[in-house]
Amino acid sequence: MAASEGGLLFRSGLVGRVEEFATLQRALDAAKGGQGRVVFISGEAGIGKSRLLEELVAHAAASGFRTMGGTCFHETLTPYSAFLEAFQKEKLDPLFAEEPLRLQSLFAIDSAGLVLAKSERTESPLDPDIFTSMIRVVEEFLKDAVRTAGGTAKGGLNVLGLGDYRIILEPGPHVTLVAVLKGRENEFLVEDLRDVIAGIEAAYGPKLAVWTGMLEDLAGMDELLKPVFASRKYDGVDYARGDAQVKRNRMFENISLGLVRESRGRPILLTIDDLQWADPSSIALVHYIARAIRNAHVLLVGTYRSEELAMGLRGGAKHPLEETIQLMSREGLHDDVRIERLSEPQTTELVENLLGKVDLAEENEREVFRLSAGNPFFLIELARLVVQEGLLVRDGTAWRFTKALRDVEIPTRVYNIVQRRLQRVAGEARDALEFAAILGEEFTADLLAGCLGRDRLPLLRLLRELEGTHHLIRSVPGRYRFDHAQIREVLLREMPHGIRAEYHRIAGEAVELAAGAVLEVDYRALAAVAYHFYEARDEAKGVAYNLKAGASARAQYANEEAILFYGQALDLMGPSASPERLAALETRGDLRELVGRYDGAVEDYRRVLQILAGQPEGSARIHRKVGAIRNRQGAYGDAEAELRRALDLLGGARIAEAGQVELWLGRTAERRGDKDLAMDHYRRANEVLQVAQDRDEIDLAEAQYSAGMVRVRPTGEISSPTRNR
Repeated sequence: MAASEGGLLFRSGLVGRVEEFATLQRALDAAKGGQGRVVFISGEAGIGKSRLLEELVAHAAASGFRTMGGTCFHETLTPYSAFLEAFQKEKLDPLFAEEPLRLQSLFAIDSAGLVLAKSERTESPLDPDIFTSMIRVVEEFLKDAVRTAGGTAKGGLNVLGLGDYRIILEPGPHVTLVAVLKGRENEFLVEDLRDVIAGIEAAYGPKLAVWTGMLEDLAGMDELLKPVFASRKYDGVDYARGDAQVKRNRMFENISLGLVRESRGRPILLTIDDLQWADPSSIALVHYIARAIRNAHVLLVGTYRSEELAMGLRGGAKHPLEETIQLMSREGLHDDVRIERLSEPQTTELVENLLGKVDLAEENEREVFRLSAGNPFFLIELARLVVQEGLLVRDGTAWRFTKALRDVEIPTRVYNIVQRRLQRVAGEARDALEFAAILGEEFTADLLAGCLGRDRLPLLRLLRELEGTHHLIRSVPGRYRFDHAQIREVLLREMPHGIRAEYHRIAGEAVELAAGAVLEVDYRALAAVAYHFYEARDEAKGVAYNLKAGASARAQYANEEAILFYGQALDLMGPSASPERLAALETRGDLRELVGRYDGAVEDYRRVLQILAGQPEGSARIHRKVGAIRNRQGAYGDAEAELRRALDLLGGARIAEAGQVELWLGRTAERRGDKDLAMDHYRRANEVLQVAQDRDEIDLAEAQYSAGMVRVRPTGEISSPTRNR
């Protein structure tokens, strides 16, 4: 019974979810045995998806799982926000880092710290003093590990720091491999280190087991370390620069490999709540992880509102989560748990779990079920309402109704019930709630205090009242969260447009102030500021911050989110011909082209051409981009017309743009099957790019490669760059 002398908690154990929970338990057991899986829990709003997830997390933790979870929030454009929330709790967020690392030195040592083999860059070897310092650091670490573990070195990846260097230790049965690098380690390096350890064990394991200290017995071990350098993967060079799709896939692979590696020590339950509000990049990451964990000790469970997917997006487009689930179904990558409404007996059981013994006359029992329609959230709100309004009172050890429910005007929609509850909150408490709704599903007391201009202590007391008396919010570590998403939805819907815009302006200024100097490198804060000033219709700040947030999202390969930010900036700019609008239109066109929204990209490019009238080189660039899109669409006649228009505008100039146009003319001719014409264009591209001072070496290499391959490669194997620069 969820009741106390001080009041009712209105919280119950699970009711009517035996089969659903059993399905999730089986998925947990399978993951524990190395058969990873994705499970989607779906159902209407208020049906109990998050509650079921809470029970699963508690059960998993008690079963030895490492649990981590995040929540997607409505109107949040921060890419990967739920994953970052989950990973940060377990200090795994570095898996999202994307920076090329430079491997400086690699050596194998025994448990005493003796160097058995070594390989390093010949052009820039480590300074002997630095190397000696590193060996001492590693020796001390190994000694501590052995003492802690009772005579054996601790397993698993370990990371140490020394000045500008990071030292990565990958232990094996007889040796520990030590990698010295600049930059942040990634999972590709970890996998390669494991392969080296396996090679050393295969070749030298028997000798190391009885080794007496004679280094000549280990001759040749150095050769097993050299292939890591020879692969050129760790030279500190970003070989995928400019190719957002390749870079995003590489980041996804790094995240997936990291999850799999971490699960070898302890099985992992990763939960993502409210996927209907996930950004497109997070949805793509769910799909990628699903493929990677099939033979790992990882269970990923996501929840979503089924009605949100059925409604789709504005303009009639299919919800990206629905598309992803369909793809995953074809690949056999997930299971579904559908949450249905409670039956009439289960409804009565939930009421008694909430309140204790209730004297429900048969007619009232039927009426409670009719009003709630078996939706747990509605039922809880209904129970709260009848208690607060004195329709249900305690009579000794039981509760009874003071009148028949059919004679009482009871709201018939969740919205109306929540609305009636909110009417009891007025003054400063209502102001706090409304500002909290503007800040999002979650908020911190400090940020809310900044919005309200109040001291923290009085605000904390007010929040305690909203949580303890009104049950509208609940505290979670370091912040607060609305007790249910529908409470925030009602607050926002009830808010007049003018007040809402002003609240957003104040919220934007509060986030600006709180973030301070790190605002432009703190993506979450930057995205929040961009959103608030856009909703406030503040042109100056809204444009500036949305452009910055768009550039930041683009750098993280979150192209759909970047498109939204650039769209918001353009919306605030209006139909101007400013250089800022010109750049934003072209950038959004590039992003739309990158994600396959070709019609939208061409629309943006046409608008750019209108502004660029009289500027030949810029106009040529846009015609070339439109031609590239028509090529991808198979409209080769239109593609050639656009590309020849670009050449005419350039007037024979031997610059990189002319070389790129010739390249695309070559690709178009080759796709049409005219290999002679394609060869002519590739040769001209090569000639132009050879002398162009502003060329990209990748374009030159492609022109040379295509000229050599045009005669031998099948038409269907012609490559087109994924970038449209």
